[in-house]
Amino acid sequence: TLTLTKPVTPEMTIVVPARSYAELMRILPDAEEAIEITVTPNKSQVLFHVAGIDLVSRLVEGQFPNYEPVIPTAHTSRAVLDRESFLAGARRASIFARDSANIVKIELGGEAGDGVATTAHAADVAHAADVGDAADALEATLEGQSTTIAFNARYLVDVLSNLGAEEAALELSGPLAPGVIRGIGKDDYVHVIMPVRTAS
Repeated sequence: TLTLTKPVTPEMTIVVPARSYAELMRILPDAEEAIEITVTPNKSQVLFHVAGIDLVSRLVEGQFPNYEPVIPTAHTSRAVLDRESFLAGARRASIFARDSANIVKIELGGEAGDGVATTAHAADVAHAADVGDAADALEATLEGQSTTIAFNARYLVDVLSNLGAEEAALELSGPLAPGVIRGIGKDDYVHVIMPVRTAS
């Protein structure tokens, strides 16, 4: 989503391919001025003009899917953790998780209950039959009930690497419900991560 300096009339929605958007983001850090955006009358192409650079892209036909119903609006457990510590623990656990379908379990525990926040712990746990186990205990502020959930380690590392906040909030509604990761103080980024079903 781009924020416009002037309103457009009539209002329109366009879908820019991810590759074109990534290229635009690569160009932007060097540009100080506003981007001029021009859409062709038949809405098949868009031109981005900034600092003497023109980027032309075809547009994706149709409407962008309504993703908001997929984002859980309630949770039974919420842990706030230091993002760097959580990321480091997830990376260490992912080394052991390589031989077990990249599955990393997150265990939230402590004395939390009845919606009262308390200092508790979170653990990244991974198991490799030939190598051993990895477990990292992390300090967290926990609201709600204790729970355990499993995620693909690659997806967890990916979101924590790109979060851009000092603290991460992990919101869960059970071991098989999607988890939500948000950056504390960063309202423009919400990541839904799907759990992995495990035997235990």
